[in-house]
Amino acid sequence: MTTTQNDNRPRPRFALSMVATSALLVAGAAAAPALMTSANAAASLSTTSSHQRAAADGHRVVHRDARRDVLRFEFPSETSRPAPRDRATDIVRTVVDHRPHRLVVQSRVRELSRSGYRLMVAEILTPQGKPYELVVDFSTKPIDSRISLRRSGSGQDVTCPGATWSLNRSVNRVDASIPSSCLGDPGWVRVGLGVVTSPRFLERSWADDSRTRGQVGEHLRLGPRQPRA
Repeated sequence: MTTTQNDNRPRPRFALSMVATSALLVAGAAAAPALMTSANAAASLSTTSSHQRAAADGHRVVHRDARRDVLRFEFPSETSRPAPRDRATDIVRTVVDHRPHRLVVQSRVRELSRSGYRLMVAEILTPQGKPYELVVDFSTKPIDSRISLRRSGSGQDVTCPGATWSLNRSVNRVDASIPSSCLGDPGWVRVGLGVVTSPRFLERSWADDSRTRGQVGEHLRLGPRQPRA
């Protein structure tokens, strides 16, 4: 069964989503030596390995993430530890498809859940050097808008009519699709995907960066350049 929703409302800034997304990732990066440093995270925005370059020939990139590499973060103590039993946050496969007029992203987890706060986060870099953050709130009770786009860093909301999201329960997958015009019609993109979850009282969270193994940094690790189809 696939459920599709449209939400074109411009979303105001709100503290809870920041806590449950970028704020958690930043806190996690400072909490444990095993996590990426800010310098490494920043480098992930601008560098591409030879393997990634080879994969960048096509507009559609499929990536398989390591299993059982979720990290759990405790807010009061600012500590983190592996959470291999967390199936709902554990990304196993992502797809990024840079179509002629739309950017489509998909994250497949081991076992889909909608309890508490459940967010899929995508960081998107374009040739103009302007990073964006796309957030899909697939919780049973969302914090605010189901799908939203903002400028990374400034947190400025980007109105994006035509943005859609969906759940495919049969394959434990979350999908999002936005018009390329919302990103300035870029010739290529680089995309990082992650899942962040938290119970409603926000004393702890779980996160998985799809392109790292047991690491979560200030920024998601980006994939290769993907030209528009």
